[in-house]
Amino acid sequence: MQNIPVRKILSAILFILIIVFTYLIFIKLGVQKSDNDIIVLFGGLVFSSMFLFSIVFTRRVIVKTIYEERENLKQNENIEKEKEKISFKESLNIVKEYDKQKDLKELSEFILKKLAHKFNAVQGTLYVREKGGDTFINTANYALYGNKKSFKEGEGINGQVATNKKLKIITDIPEGYISVVSGLGAASPNNLLVMPFVFNNKTIALLELASFEEFPNYIFDFYSHINNNISKHFNKLINEQ
Repeated sequence: MQNIPVRKILSAILFILIIVFTYLIFIKLGVQKSDNDIIVLFGGLVFSSMFLFSIVFTRRVIVKTIYEERENLKQNENIEKEKEKISFKESLNIVKEYDKQKDLKELSEFILKKLAHKFNAVQGTLYVREKGGDTFINTANYALYGNKKSFKEGEGINGQVATNKKLKIITDIPEGYISVVSGLGAASPNNLLVMPFVFNNKTIALLELASFEEFPNYIFDFYSHINNNISKHFNKLINEQ
């Protein structure tokens, strides 16, 4: 047998007492008032008691809803914190492995593959700045045939991100900007991530990922953990050319 909350029992008792009290009043008034007056008065008191009871019940429902929403918010915050912890550990693993890559192509392919898998990207590209210039050359691709065209700093979406030196997430990709082709046909991803790798206040490499899923909020913290070390290694390999 389930336990009945004390508040429910008290509310039911209160409601019954109101009805009984109302009935006793009508018995006393019945001597002086007509039957119609008694019926009207009785109906009014019953309606009033039911209204008061509904207010008490509604208040309890609202309080319960607020409590549940707060608990859900706490759970979501805890989930996000766990994701951030995992993200931090993964970023450390990437940083530990990246310096094993001995040339720009190896490093580009390593970084692109790792991040494309992590964020469920359906396509990706990585560009590296030409030594001593402002042109970015495509050095690695993910799920994409052929090389992407190079671009200059300030030119197009990627060029603007290279100039601003800030990670950018776009949720309204221009129609036809990216197309994913499979045996089922062609489709355009909804979300685009453009990640600049910045060294000495200059973008030296740039990553572009496309996905049908939204990129998580913790990606900004993840980026802050990997940018400095990876940018240094890119810069080192560029200067060794």
